[in-house]
Amino acid sequence: MATFVEQTGTANPFDGVDVGFFSAPTFADIDGDGDLDAFIGEIDGIIKYFENDGSGNFTEVTGIDNPLDGVNGIESSPTFADIDDDGDLDAFIGQADGIIKYFENDGSGNFTEVTGIDNPLDGVDVGDYSSPTFADIDGDGDLDAFIGEIDGNINYFENDGSGNFTEVTGIDNPLDGVDLGNFSAPTFADIDGDGDLDAFIGETYGTINYFENDGSGNFTEVTGTANPFDGVDVGDYSSPTFADIDGDGDLDAFIGEGYGTIKYFENTTPPPTNNPPVAVDDSATTDEDSLLSGNVLTNDSDADSDTLTVTEVNGNAAGVGTQVTLTSGALLTLNIDGTFDYDPNGQFESLNNGETDSDSFTYTIDDGNGGTDTATVNVTIDGVTDNTAPDAVDDAVTTDEDSVLSSGNVLTNDSDADSDTLTVTEVNGNAAGVGTQVTLTSGALLTLNIDGTFDYDPNGQFESLNNGETDSDSFTYTIDDGNGGTDTATVNVTIDGVTDNTAPDAVDDAVTTDEDSLLSSGNVLTNDSDADSDTLTVTEVNGNAAGVGTQVTLTSGALLTLNIDGTFDYDPNGQFESLNNGETDSDSFTYTIDDGNGGTDTATVNVTIDGVTDNTAPDAVDDAVTTDEDSLLSSGNVLTND
Repeated sequence: MATFVEQTGTANPFDGVDVGFFSAPTFADIDGDGDLDAFIGEIDGIIKYFENDGSGNFTEVTGIDNPLDGVNGIESSPTFADIDDDGDLDAFIGQADGIIKYFENDGSGNFTEVTGIDNPLDGVDVGDYSSPTFADIDGDGDLDAFIGEIDGNINYFENDGSGNFTEVTGIDNPLDGVDLGNFSAPTFADIDGDGDLDAFIGETYGTINYFENDGSGNFTEVTGTANPFDGVDVGDYSSPTFADIDGDGDLDAFIGEGYGTIKYFENTTPPPTNNPPVAVDDSATTDEDSLLSGNVLTNDSDADSDTLTVTEVNGNAAGVGTQVTLTSGALLTLNIDGTFDYDPNGQFESLNNGETDSDSFTYTIDDGNGGTDTATVNVTIDGVTDNTAPDAVDDAVTTDEDSVLSSGNVLTNDSDADSDTLTVTEVNGNAAGVGTQVTLTSGALLTLNIDGTFDYDPNGQFESLNNGETDSDSFTYTIDDGNGGTDTATVNVTIDGVTDNTAPDAVDDAVTTDEDSLLSSGNVLTNDSDADSDTLTVTEVNGNAAGVGTQVTLTSGALLTLNIDGTFDYDPNGQFESLNNGETDSDSFTYTIDDGNGGTDTATVNVTIDGVTDNTAPDAVDDAVTTDEDSLLSSGNVLTND
């Protein structure tokens, strides 16, 4: 339980202050300088302002420098609260007539009275001598109003969260049933340190009544020595408030009284004994190649439920939150919240599968109340047999200037000590080139697939080469073993020259026969030639390949059989019988020859047909002669009439 001791004389910051009668103090930081100033109501209804110099010394400020200068009434009882959620404290002042006056803060410590419906407590009238205070008792995040009055009751007005107040009576009033006789003056403070606000209520006889909160907003009066203010009697009309003026972290009590002075009761409760935290050693495991992340605070504890932070790494406060190099060479970043990253940093690469090594670091934790402890994080590093990069071996391949090379695989002679599956990942340093046709600098076309197979097409870029001549080309490829290992090799291509084929020369032929004679002694190839000495064959007759080797009828009606070897039979076929001796006619046909290497040529065979006058058969005429049976007839000639 908190202990309060009255301080008098100069030990009382308000020693010598006398506002007349019915002093009602409250504290608020209105000027925004970080300390609490005092505002004291009194019998004439004005508000006295005492400015704090920051060291707990108070000086009365009057006139326009008093933020509430000009406020008047009878028996004023001030309090401050931010009801409109604008970030500044507004003033609410109880009066002898039982109403609550509202003075809005413009944010710069200037107050303007707001009346009517814009006063959140407009219409509230508790009878006489209203004494307001605000507290969040129901835990809904907004401040509700509790107003003492002449009959000693506490009136409760609930905030709906928007600054609208509704009186709640009966058992729903947390202080229902409280009746202190006369002139109740409530305030709230957490004196017992249990996290909830208890009620302290002054009254006409000068004592302080204590109502303890059970944490759910239910209040029970505590009397006797369990009341921190048991035995305190300021005379008449006690009006308590609490503030930490001496900066020692606890709330002291200031009690106004009927004769206008302020009584000061210092909180002398010793601070609770701090239980130091317990830092428990940690064990963590990673492998030589992997970053380890964790939190060293996970298994640490504090009996007081204090928030723990890391303050040192290996005894050095500067190491917290920054990367440090451990003795092992590993890298550690340990943050104030306990999270950490441990990087083996390549210092354990000699380990193989099944082997381990160890490392460690210490850390110190702090509970924020002077308690510390230190523990060790022991790190086990598992070995990983390192991947051996693959070995890409240069390749040498050969093709000729006219042939696509497609039977190769660049991976055939490559190897990997770990028996990893190898793939091609780049062509001439470009990953996008894998699996698609690319044009090499030479102009040749290359398609190199991920599995190492490739097609190399000279693409007509080496046609100037002849037999016996060569040229070279190359490309690089990169292989990957799937475990981070890569290597690059070169494929050197030798291109053999091929003297280009010369097309054959088919020469026109001229042959002669007569209209009645078959021409069969000719060969159309006899006068044809080929510069490459290729074997020539006949492939077409009059443009028709089907006509070779079979009898065809020419347009003239003559019959032709032209064989693949160039031999032919030409039969006039009676189509020129009208010719006589000395007359001629002509016929022709074309043929195409091929050298077997793509070269062809076509020529014409011109046939001259000589006329032959046809023979007329003789006319033998019957003869009639006479002789007698005894005479030789010898004077006649049978041709005479033929």
